[in-house]
Order: sequence, then C-alpha cells, then structure tokens
Amino acid sequence: MTEYRDDDRWLLTDPQTGRSDLRGWDELRGSLINDVAALNKVEVAGWYWCDRLKVEPLDQPHDEPDTSLDILSRLAATAESAETIKECFDMYPELQPPADAVAR
Repeated sequence: MTEYRDDDRWLLTDPQTGRSDLRGWDELRGSLINDVAALNKVEVAGWYWCDRLKVEPLDQPHDEPDTSLDILSRLAATAESAETIKECFDMYPELQPPADAVAR
C-alpha cells in the first residue's frame, strides 16, 4: 500500500492496481466471479459481461445475486480440490462468461 495526497487528505491505494475508484459491492461481486473462473482456468477481460451483476445501485447489497455469490464463495473457500471448485463453478452457469468474453 502507498499513500498519496488528494487535496487536503491522505488516501491509501494499491500501487500495483491503481484502481482506487473500484471498491465496494460491485468490485467484490466481480472479483469473486473472476477468481472462481480463474481457478477453473477461465480468464476474462473484466466482469461487466455478467448480466447477474448488472444491479442498481452497484454499490449496495442485493439479495438475489449476493445470495448466490455468497454460496459460491463458501463452496469455493471450503473446497478440498480443484475438481470441487469446478463443480461449484458449474452449479452457476449464469455466472460463467460467454466465449466472447474470455481473454485470449
């Protein structure tokens, strides 16, 4: 972490990402999907392709998608093997990227 001066206050940021404006519920949802996908050897360019994540307002909790993501995160966190994580990922096809969203 590093600090930088913004007007009259100091702010923390991660110098490797430089994404200080991306945080909160929307970033958490996208990061979870990307992380579980990456564990399944699926890498995507961003996460805005996922219709389940297009909720308003983005920075607030939403019962329907967040419940599914909470279950997915618990399953992935307690998985004892890569195969179990793949099974978790397969349980939520609506959270999987279409072929045109996968990074090449």
